Amino acid sequence: MYISQHISKMSFQGSRGILAATLVQPAQADTLVILMHGLLSHRDYRFFKRMADDLAGEGIASLRFDFNGHGESEGKLQDMTVENELQDAQAVLDEVKRWTWVKHIIVEGHSLGGVVAGLLAAKNESDIQALIQVSAAAVMHDDALSGKIMNATYDPVHIPEYVRVFFVKKIGRAYLEAARDIDVFARSCTYSGPVCLIHGKKDALVPYHYSETYHQLYPHSELHLIENENHLLLHNPTLVAQIALRFIKEHNPK
Repeated sequence: MYISQHISKMSFQGSRGILAATLVQPAQADTLVILMHGLLSHRDYRFFKRMADDLAGEGIASLRFDFNGHGESEGKLQDMTVENELQDAQAVLDEVKRWTWVKHIIVEGHSLGGVVAGLLAAKNESDIQALIQVSAAAVMHDDALSGKIMNATYDPVHIPEYVRVFFVKKIGRAYLEAARDIDVFARSCTYSGPVCLIHGKKDALVPYHYSETYHQLYPHSELHLIENENHLLLHNPTLVAQIALRFIKEHNPK
């Protein structure tokens, strides 16, 4: 189904400078889904572009943005932490709440973006209609305790200035310290709105039992474990998108 829509690039003031964003706004939309990417990713991650298209086809708007140090946003990756990503997300939320056409807000995040989405929802429960976490990287805390991040290892007792991930990207000490100290579940699972958890059963970066823990702790959640799916949603992104879209439509007040 084709619905007239307007696509525009925009910017927000974030924690470390200007954040680049893309708004897809169908005619007469009053629900906005904020999409948050993962570590080392960006707002045009193919799954989120697909989600934006699918949402637009249902008359639902979406806003996807690059966190600080990622994509086209300002800031250095080495200075990024989960806490300043949460500040970025809060700045975006605070701004879109002022848009007169936005009546309902849903947040969706993948990987580290899923963690941030959960933290944001708990902090702003009255403003967020529903939450979707896809492969949410709650493993970050346990990995930091053991001195691991993606394909890299380090001494967790004497954390270096930075760790090179995939031999190129520098993840800074501040991120590793914050990951070590954060209690993701305690800070997120106070959110009492509806939650959709989606996770691939072959996710090697973030084992799916972390989503099972979220599911046990949220008061109102549903859990979808996808056979043969990995962390990057390379095998069955259609199914993942369908689950997320169905949940969004169910919790869209229209």
